[in-house]
Amino acid sequence: MRPIEVSNPRLAGLSQKLIAEARQLVLIFVYLWALFSLFAFHKSMLLSGHGTLYNQGVAFINAFVFAKVMFFGERFHLGEIFQDKPLIWPVLVKSASFTVVLIAFHVLEEVVVGSMRGKTIMQSLASFGDENALGIGAVAVIMFVVLIPFFAFREIGRILGQGELLRLFLTQSANERRSPRSLDPEQNLARS
Repeated sequence: MRPIEVSNPRLAGLSQKLIAEARQLVLIFVYLWALFSLFAFHKSMLLSGHGTLYNQGVAFINAFVFAKVMFFGERFHLGEIFQDKPLIWPVLVKSASFTVVLIAFHVLEEVVVGSMRGKTIMQSLASFGDENALGIGAVAVIMFVVLIPFFAFREIGRILGQGELLRLFLTQSANERRSPRSLDPEQNLARS
């Protein structure tokens, strides 16, 4: 993608920031959509293929909504404690924090869907009775686990420097990966 040419340096900086943030949002969306699509496919297979298209549509919408939630959660520094500790701690804390937020939005989604079907808030919340509490717990555990690699890659990318992780995965050859420059954390932090 060619950079946008803007004569005003302030607008140029803003446009670059908007493009970078749009890329981040798309990245989050694609990750969540892949996961939610797999979950929807699995659910439709359990139900003998019923509602496959509907479930994929719901997966797409949920991925978009949750991607925006995660995007803004990151902008408000949700879960950004233990940044000075070993990587496992910020990754686990962010995974847990975002799991709680996503489950809260899942419950909110059920209330909204219930109200669209003519249910009261209490009737919608009643659907999370004893049987569904286990389901929500299972979804929470699954979300926590699938967010771990997401935040692990984000944290590693932050430490390596902007674009370095993608470069390592997508453009750098095996010989270039072995060079001392790519393994020097001091130099990589200075570049970011």
